[in-house]
Amino acid sequence: MLRLGRLCAGPLARYPPAELGLTFARGALPSSTKSLHFTRNASTSTSSSSATKKSSPPPTGKGKASSSSPKSSLSPKPRAAEAAAPAAPKKVHEPKQRKHGRLSRKARSPTRTKWVKPAPRTPTSRSVARKMRWRYRLETNPPTRVKRFRLGFHVLRHSQPFQRGRRGRMSSELRRKIAKKGELQTRRSRKRYGRPEISLKRPRRWNMPLPEGILPAYDEALKLIRKDSYNVRKEANVLRREVDRLHRVLSGEVEGEKLEGEAKIAVEAALEAKRGKLHILDVQSEVNLPEVRWSVANAMTDMHIPSHRHLIEQRWRKDGDLDLLMERLHQMNVIPDVLPVMHPSVDLHVTARLMPTHFESLMKRNRFQRRVNTFKEVIPGNYLTPQQTRVPPKLYANVFHTDVRLYTMLLVDPDVPDPENQTYSTFLHWLKPNIPLSATHVGRIPLLNTHTRYVPPHPQRGTPYHRYTLLLLPQPPLPGMKYNRNTEALLTAQQERLSQSIRDSSNIAEARAEDVEKAVNEADGLSDMMRTGRSRTRHPTHPNAALPEPTSGEDPLNHFVTLSQQIDVPVIPDEQRLHFDVRAFLKQYGLNAAMGGGAHMWREVWDNYVGAVYRYDLHKPQPMYGRPPRDGRQMEAQSAAPTKRRKYQVGA
Repeated sequence: MLRLGRLCAGPLARYPPAELGLTFARGALPSSTKSLHFTRNASTSTSSSSATKKSSPPPTGKGKASSSSPKSSLSPKPRAAEAAAPAAPKKVHEPKQRKHGRLSRKARSPTRTKWVKPAPRTPTSRSVARKMRWRYRLETNPPTRVKRFRLGFHVLRHSQPFQRGRRGRMSSELRRKIAKKGELQTRRSRKRYGRPEISLKRPRRWNMPLPEGILPAYDEALKLIRKDSYNVRKEANVLRREVDRLHRVLSGEVEGEKLEGEAKIAVEAALEAKRGKLHILDVQSEVNLPEVRWSVANAMTDMHIPSHRHLIEQRWRKDGDLDLLMERLHQMNVIPDVLPVMHPSVDLHVTARLMPTHFESLMKRNRFQRRVNTFKEVIPGNYLTPQQTRVPPKLYANVFHTDVRLYTMLLVDPDVPDPENQTYSTFLHWLKPNIPLSATHVGRIPLLNTHTRYVPPHPQRGTPYHRYTLLLLPQPPLPGMKYNRNTEALLTAQQERLSQSIRDSSNIAEARAEDVEKAVNEADGLSDMMRTGRSRTRHPTHPNAALPEPTSGEDPLNHFVTLSQQIDVPVIPDEQRLHFDVRAFLKQYGLNAAMGGGAHMWREVWDNYVGAVYRYDLHKPQPMYGRPPRDGRQMEAQSAAPTKRRKYQVGA
């Protein structure tokens, strides 16, 4: 007997019971199928027990089915059709191939094709010529306006790289040449530097953002700017010839024109006015050119060019740096506590060492970079720690005059407590006079610790923050002289001639040193050959070995032509650093902050590191300040114990 559930779920569910020849024993379908049975008709010859068994497929012969195999009457197909139908082949299990991920062992291909190295290409003369042409262009002057292309780990700024595909296809020699020019970037260097270095040593040319013919308005604007630049330059050339003529007249080079007295003064005034106008024309002829502004914005400034100097100065004065400096000097009362007035004319920057925690994180990020810049710029008025200023800070100055002038550097602290006088005093931390500076000076100001040595800032315990003020003041000109455009042009020309003579003499000295070294090498090689029969390869000496040794009495200012007056300031001992009078010092040596100069300041508070400064630099115990002592009336009121303690006393 078969259950109804198995019949309904099996192949009989599609056919009604009348077609199958089945009659139910009980009329209607009951709700439960446990007691439901059916009986087979008399026409069926097979037993009911065989119907419950699964019929196995007939054995396959030579294309015909066996007639002796029993067939159930429950099948909808007749026996003749079943005998004529071919036997179904046995289905082989095929594992389902995954769409993602690694293939299973059964799904892998049983046999793997062995990789065969392809035959090398036979280069044609045309392909070889094209490759050599691109190689030459890449080594000499690679184009900059094309897109970058990836070559393995490397990125080339070139329109057609040599070969794409696997890494290491570029030769090490070629990679070294391209990296030396700054045109090759690895993955590590891109993360470290961000973009190729752009400077006067590694210049880049300006590329137009839009080629000609795309935007007519842009093309017309460029034409208008260049036409105006051409007209202004033509006017400047005419005025420059007039200035040269007046200069020769004043210097006495023109025969028959000798000026004295009031006539000479009038010509000097006219020449000064013409030089001022010429400077304006030189600036206006180039200041609007896009390539000039691009060069200044990308650190390719040439301070010999008037337009570049003008753009650098305007950026300092109008972009907010000078405003921030003057705001901090006035808000924190550096003016008038240190100086009565200050009109900065020098863009002074200060860099201090990083904190140890920041330094460690920087070294972790740049562990592959050897020369890590651990000094960062200090914003005026920011707080520094005594550990950061234990080493002298680095100073950078942008000066906007072409002639060499002398400056004096001072670092003072006006917030040292003076308990005897119940006021504050000034401590001198650093002093260096006679610093030569000009617009062509590059890099930080050197040799600042050769006069009055640097004492690290040490704010005392129990005091509020200290204002460390740095001043760079111009020294006065020689008696009877003054700074103007005439003297600036004259001294600039003299300085150029002196620098050229120094360079020529140094080249001659280097050539003589090379000749001497070559003769010594030849003599050593000849002696070794005669003694041992073999020549010895001599290693080259240090490049500075050929330079003459500097004498102790040589003045470093001998290499400069200046109009400034040298001041003879004695080295201030450590005992006289406290109670240093800044205003008296400036008045004694003729220094005036109202005539220009540079300034900077930062703040510091006490921490545990100040004790090391007192122990190792000042060699004295560290003081500690607190609240001022109470007066006699307060002490008497405290000693008298009233019956009821009051916070305030009436009439006290």
